[in-house]
Amino acid sequence: MDVQISNTRDESWGETLAFWGALLIAGGLFAAVALAPKLETLAELKLRYAENQHRLVAMERQANELQSVADALEHDPAFASELAKLEFAAGRRGDESIAVAAELRLGGQRDAMLDATTPPNTAGSVTQAMLSPLANHRGLRIAMLMVAGGLVLLAFLLDAQTAAVQTFGQKAITVSKGVVFRYRRAA
Repeated sequence: MDVQISNTRDESWGETLAFWGALLIAGGLFAAVALAPKLETLAELKLRYAENQHRLVAMERQANELQSVADALEHDPAFASELAKLEFAAGRRGDESIAVAAELRLGGQRDAMLDATTPPNTAGSVTQAMLSPLANHRGLRIAMLMVAGGLVLLAFLLDAQTAAVQTFGQKAITVSKGVVFRYRRAA
């Protein structure tokens, strides 16, 4: 018993590419709708992580500086006396005070370093600006899902190999042409 299955329909590469292209686009639309809220949350978490990491590095630098000052206070009496003079504005007779700009005072350089290590906030905001409408706008999400569903239906209807589906499609086209012709003539 030899059974031969033959495809009586000549398929062209164009039809095949259109079928798979439509399915790929529909899958991409569905994936975008399904993954957008998760990707938005991920982008927010990455941004918070980067901010916390930069804050941690700045605090470690500050702790190291304070530790070096504490060590100097313990082991260097000259440093302790100079620091006391600066803090309490104490000085010997005949000492002269010179006004110094705030960024040049003790600790001013550290504040400038902290500002330089502040992470840029633009990467997270661009990602969020792209994902936020897709993740939060219900109408856009529904429209994208409807387009994806329509593409899937269209792909399978165009690729249908059964005579019943082809006949149904031909009848639907004939009816729609008749309706359009009738209303064009009446207008």
